[in-house]
Amino acid sequence: MNHWILQMMCLMSSITNTLTNMKINALILVFCLFLFSCQKEFNNIGEFLQWIEEPENGLVKEKNINGFKIKMKYLPPEYLVSQELSYSEKHDQQDIVSIYSYYSNNRTFLLSITHPIERGTNPDIIISSSDNYSDYAGKYMNLSFGLNSIIKINGENNVYHPILASMEQTTSIKGGRTFYIVFADVNETDELLKEEMLDIVFDDEIFNTGISHFRFSKKDIDNIPDFKFINVTNEL
Repeated sequence: MNHWILQMMCLMSSITNTLTNMKINALILVFCLFLFSCQKEFNNIGEFLQWIEEPENGLVKEKNINGFKIKMKYLPPEYLVSQELSYSEKHDQQDIVSIYSYYSNNRTFLLSITHPIERGTNPDIIISSSDNYSDYAGKYMNLSFGLNSIIKINGENNVYHPILASMEQTTSIKGGRTFYIVFADVNETDELLKEEMLDIVFDDEIFNTGISHFRFSKKDIDNIPDFKFINVTNEL
């Protein structure tokens, strides 16, 4: 009888230890998930952009086609606001709220198209890919005024075309061109912002890279850390 009681006591002790370890492991798991879910806050725009560029954050997509590198990057409202505010030394909270309200209702992307620069090749991607002046002029006009007809977002139930597609008037030393692409819901609803997956379709007949898809998830966009603006006054 005493031997049986001793076995039962050992068994109960083992079960108690197991349950205790399970509780501890569960608490550790919950704590780790809490830490993981806490978004880092930035107040330096350079560090903020560096975070955006990290591939694992899902905000930059790249494709290499026919010698061209096509890169699509999501530009969060915080970055666009900081760009506007950079033109003044001080700004109040009302400025930030007003500008942020505008950009947060859109989806803005930066499209860049580059190719390797060979010795003796003009760094302007439009010139180096053109056979003659007529070819150059046609590409320049299409990139300047026709980009909104060859790029779109396929949503779950809707198709969105850019309300703005502008080419930067500077030539990259890397031999490329960059374009700001802004999408908005023209029906003044928030359907675009609710899309769980943004499938950006670039139908490129200018550099003959064909049809490219760049997919961005709402989950990755919503996971962008907060950005704290500095040099903000409380004057309203």
